Amino acid sequence: MHKTSAFLLLLSIAAAVAQVNTSTMDGLVTDPQGALIGRAEIAVTNTLTGQVFRTMTDDKGHWAVPALPTATYRVTAGAPGFKKTTKEGVKMDAGIPATVNLSLEVGSVSETVEVAGNAEIVVSATATVSSDLTGRQVSDLPIPSRNATDLIVTLPGTQTPAGPRNTTFDGLPQATVNMTLDGVNIQDNLLKNGSGGAFYPVVYPRTDAIEEVSVTTAASGAESLGEGAIQVKFVTKSGTNQWRGGAFVQERNTYFDANTYFNNIDGLPRDRIILHQMGAHVGGPIRKNKLFIFFNYEIFRFPQSWNEAQIKGAQLTVLTDSARSGIFTYNSGGQLRTVNLYNLAASSGFPSTADPIISNTLSQINQSLAGGNLTSRATANDYNRNNFNFLTPGSHKIDFPQGKLDWVINSKHHWEATGGVNPYRLFPDGINAVLPVFPGSGTVLGSKVIAGQREAFWTGSTALRSAWSAHWTSEIRFGTSSGNVLFFNDVTPDLFSPWRGYAPNMAGFVTVPYNANTFSRRNNPVKQLTGGAIWLHGSHLVNMGGSFSQINEWTASWSTQVIPRISFGIQSTDPALAMFNAANFPGSSSSDQTNAQNLYALLTGRVSSITRSVVLGEQSKTYGPNGIIGRLREREFGMFVQDTWKVHPGVTLSYGFRLENQYPFHFFNNTYTRPGYAGLYGISGPGALFQPGASGGAVPSLTLATGDTTG
Repeated sequence: MHKTSAFLLLLSIAAAVAQVNTSTMDGLVTDPQGALIGRAEIAVTNTLTGQVFRTMTDDKGHWAVPALPTATYRVTAGAPGFKKTTKEGVKMDAGIPATVNLSLEVGSVSETVEVAGNAEIVVSATATVSSDLTGRQVSDLPIPSRNATDLIVTLPGTQTPAGPRNTTFDGLPQATVNMTLDGVNIQDNLLKNGSGGAFYPVVYPRTDAIEEVSVTTAASGAESLGEGAIQVKFVTKSGTNQWRGGAFVQERNTYFDANTYFNNIDGLPRDRIILHQMGAHVGGPIRKNKLFIFFNYEIFRFPQSWNEAQIKGAQLTVLTDSARSGIFTYNSGGQLRTVNLYNLAASSGFPSTADPIISNTLSQINQSLAGGNLTSRATANDYNRNNFNFLTPGSHKIDFPQGKLDWVINSKHHWEATGGVNPYRLFPDGINAVLPVFPGSGTVLGSKVIAGQREAFWTGSTALRSAWSAHWTSEIRFGTSSGNVLFFNDVTPDLFSPWRGYAPNMAGFVTVPYNANTFSRRNNPVKQLTGGAIWLHGSHLVNMGGSFSQINEWTASWSTQVIPRISFGIQSTDPALAMFNAANFPGSSSSDQTNAQNLYALLTGRVSSITRSVVLGEQSKTYGPNGIIGRLREREFGMFVQDTWKVHPGVTLSYGFRLENQYPFHFFNNTYTRPGYAGLYGISGPGALFQPGASGGAVPSLTLATGDTTG
């Protein structure tokens, strides 16, 4: 089913082109008595690149220059019989129109009146609610991460309950947020609807590379509403007519840190935190007034240590020496008692020797304990297990190249291209609690292989802005973002060969000998094409255009299809359960008897369940040990038109219409199944739910669903 929506906007916002990184500057020109001056010449000059935009006032003294990119401008007005007037420092923000009114003094055209200081910007033709950080605000705010997305939490209307990634605006869910870099969506769209997903960009904008951060939270125009109620826009810096640059080095070292409270009580040393951040940027003219370049490169190197218990949320649990020998210890009325589980099992006719695979696993764990801190659980009335914790070293590496190229082709056309990439390496992956399982081991006990996270995401866009005449301007922009992230692809079935290919659940009694038994990868490429034109006709500024977005989802994951799980324990139907009673464990509690069951099941390798899944194969279309492969696509198309009518110098009326068509998602590999309409009702039959005795239906059967080719 297609989803179509339309919006009629009254008293809304002054028009901007379809790509809202640009905006419109307008104003009135008056004489000293306040009378409006028609046919006055207006020149709007980009003070950084020297590009000039020219227009004239209409008979009502009104002028407008649409499609201005984010920059600082100088505005000059002149008319016969009047001195020229110049206003400096007119700052244009992404997608936010501005009004600059000019008053001319009587005199010669050769004379110029300069307004000292930065010009006062009046936003009189829009009801848009927005917040902006520009220039030195972006570079000087103390954000240790140097991640420009963290700047957003400083803006009005934000709520940040648990870190920047969880930020929301005005109480709206994160799915309403559209985050762009130079007009291209940079969100991880697979996670966008989840907590924190909307603020997880695939490419991190850096503060030294960003000219402006703009957040629009209400009353957006027809050109914006198809993408989201909240618009977060980052704009990359441009080169200027002067070569300028800078560099920084930012260091953090364990030597200057105090130990944490939890490390102290666990008897652990200080976490190893040695953070190296450094970078440099440069921008200037390749050809003055014509071709400009800006480039920023930063590196993030974070050799650190992870506190295993803090990351996992609990201490690791290991057996005491006596418990590994089959001696179960419990407290009975303040007196410690022991039961030899092997002797008890032998006298009852059950297995009474240690399972060799489990015995070897427990021995390896015991040998690794010298690399951490062991604490007793006796205060918790547990005499068979100890708590264990240790610090494991890690490495976190990210590179941040980002650049922009601007070409002023001629007085009518301006072309730009931007791009950035973020190679990312995190080993081990402490963010997702995939750490070495014990000291001296990798992610899986007995192996040196350390699993982590690899990413390489990139984004790029190109745009052509054209001023065909004083009345017609246009912009067309194409952009894409893409890349791959691999989670724990170092984890393979071979690592579980000590347990015959199974991932053991140690009876729920001690820490399992692995920290990951799944692996996956994904990519969510985004392609976007936007275009629009603005027609200035008398008192009307008509904005029209459209947009097209395509989001793909490529996912692959492997779990129990290739690494099945095996659990140890004693089921309710297991005859061995009869051994664990008050007669054999005098003075014991029910929890003591349950712990004794688990210890016996673990030591003897008594299997309680095996979990293995089968998945429909992408090629074979049969169920087996196949990965879960997803190949999806969704497309969205929108068109809009909006008019901003200057009814009176003090009254502006804006109204518009947008048509948005969101196609259903399309899957390419036909691995989805469905029960059909009748299958939804099962044995009861269609329309016979909640009718006892109804049996007009049939047992549901799953059939392959074919892709929707209309999307």
